[in-house]
Order: sequence, then structure tokens, then C-alpha cells
Amino acid sequence: MAQPADQLETQDQGVKIVMIGRTKAGKSATGNILLGRIVFKSVISTSSVTQECQIGRGTPEEQSLTVIDTPGLFGGTTSDSSDPPEKVMEAIKECMQLAPPGPVVYLVVLQLGTLTEREQQTVKIIQRSFGREAAHYTVALFTRGDDLRNAGDTIEEYIGANPDTRDFIRECLGGYQVFDNEDVNSPQVTELLRKITAIVQRNGGGRAEIHQEGEGVLHQENLRGKENETGKDLMLACLDGASGGVFLITCGALYFGDLKPKDLLEIAVFTGMIGAVGGAARFTVGRLIWRR
Repeated sequence: MAQPADQLETQDQGVKIVMIGRTKAGKSATGNILLGRIVFKSVISTSSVTQECQIGRGTPEEQSLTVIDTPGLFGGTTSDSSDPPEKVMEAIKECMQLAPPGPVVYLVVLQLGTLTEREQQTVKIIQRSFGREAAHYTVALFTRGDDLRNAGDTIEEYIGANPDTRDFIRECLGGYQVFDNEDVNSPQVTELLRKITAIVQRNGGGRAEIHQEGEGVLHQENLRGKENETGKDLMLACLDGASGGVFLITCGALYFGDLKPKDLLEIAVFTGMIGAVGGAARFTVGRLIWRR
């Protein structure tokens, strides 16, 4: 069950940012920086602070923004208990329905460091819940950018030295961003908002809204099912026509003439091909008539 983190104005439309990631990745702190004020509870803890989805609204740089903070998709440690990812995603979908309408962008919040095997599955989990196209609206957001700055490294150097991270970013078709959660006044918010705006515009604007219902996955599964069913029917029609043609020509050849086995085989193969084409034609005409 979602709870509003502040007073919502549902008449406005703007971009929805859904923050997804494991426990203690820094989702709440990132949401507060984006909105420019403390909206979500963010404290140093040994377990997840956010136990349910929360919705915050704001207009940073005069851009209408809805930020959805979510429970940890995975536990922060092996001893940390958490709900299964599928249950968390269902809660996120319910929360998104309570938010004002608008295009959706998914921020996968990650801490700089070792990318766990479970975290590497995050984009696939998002796609299973919201459709394959959701990957185009997914951004990898690395927190603790101050660690990079203190070490004198860049995010590009970090990615280049970590093959698992590099492979994960390839799945996030919205790109990546690094965030310093201690620097609330830097241009990083402006840069991230520009990236989000570009993602929405590049991928069709408000059409991203379809993700919140998960209609993309259902539609694709239905299409695949129909295509598979049609393919099977067509194959059966071709086999039926081929077997019928071979049977008739074989019976006729045996009755009316004395043919060698080689000649009989060639006639059967040729007739089978003609029968298969005829079966496919009947199937196609039948479907056209049925659709009318």
C-alpha cells in the first residue's frame, strides 16, 4: 500500500521517476536531492528504511516531477530479509497508479562497488513487469560519486574497469549517471533532469505511460501466442494438403499404370508440394473470409 510523502496535486502532469534498487542503495536520499527538499526518510541504518512505496511531488527547475521511492528490491546483505522482487514490483505498479499521469522513467539506483548477481537482473525484472520497451526508459544511477572524486577517478574509468557493470549499463538503454549524495547544490540535478527529458522525447513522450499498466508485456505475449497458433494451423493445413495429394496420385498411379519406384517417388514428392501449396491457399482464403 502506497502512502503519499507530501501533499499531491493530481491535476498536473509531469514525468514520473521510479527509483528501483536494493536496500541501502541511496534511493531516498537521491529522491530528496531531486525534489530539492526532505521528502523521504533517509538515515544511516543496517536495514531498509523505506518499507512501502512513497510518492513525492516537486517542480525542480520549473519541471513538474513525481518521484516514487520504493522498498529495497533485494536485501542489502545476505542476512537482510526482503520480499521477493515480484512482490515489490507489484507494490510499485499499484503505487504508480496512484500517481498523476505522465511518462515514466526508471532509475536503477546502485552504489559504486561490486555489482551483485541479483542486481544484474534488475533490468530484466523491470521488463517482466512493465514490458520490454521499459529498458529504453531505464537509467543506471550510481550513488557515492564523492568516492570517485576523492579517488581522482571518473565514472568512465570505473565502468571500464568493471566488466559486470559495463554489461549491465548496456541493458539500461537510457544510459547512466553518477550522483554525489552529499552535494545538493551541484549541477548534477540539472544534468539528470535533462537526460530524463531527452529520454522521454526520444522514445515518444507520453507513450511511456503504457508501462505502468504492464500492457507491453501482456500485448507482446498475446501477439506471440496468436502468431504461434496461426503458424501451427498453417503447418497442419500444408501437411493435410500434401498428404491428400500424395495419397490420391499414388492410388491413381498404382491403379492405372506400372511405374518404377523411382518414378512413383518423384510423382509423390511433386504432388505433395502442389498439395501443400493448395492447403496453404485454402487456409489463407479461409482466414480472410473469417475476418470479414
